[in-house]
Amino acid sequence: MQEEERDFNQSILYARDVDADTVKDTCLRFPMMAERQLVIVRELNAWRIDQVEKLEPYLAKPTPSTILAPVTHAQEIDGRKSILKTAQKGARGGLHQ
Repeated sequence: MQEEERDFNQSILYARDVDADTVKDTCLRFPMMAERQLVIVRELNAWRIDQVEKLEPYLAKPTPSTILAPVTHAQEIDGRKSILKTAQKGARGGLHQ
C-alpha cells in the first residue's frame, strides 16, 4: 500500500474498543481511490469466543477488496475451532499463525 493511500485505506482497530459488527462494517467498506483496503484488528485475544465467531459469516465470503489482518498475543490458536477453518478457506494468500 502506498503511503498516500494509508490515510483512507488502512484501519487499525483494537478489539478491546470495538465489537465484531464494527469490524465487519469496516471490512465491507469500499477502498477510496485504491484497489484494496487493509483492516488490522489488534489484540483479538481480548474478545470472548462468541465475538470472534460473529466474524465467521464474513470470513466465509470475504470482500475481495479488503485484507483483514487479525492480530493476537495468544501463544497458539486451536485449529479445531470452526472459525479458524472458515478463515483458512476464505483467506487469500493463506492464514498464518
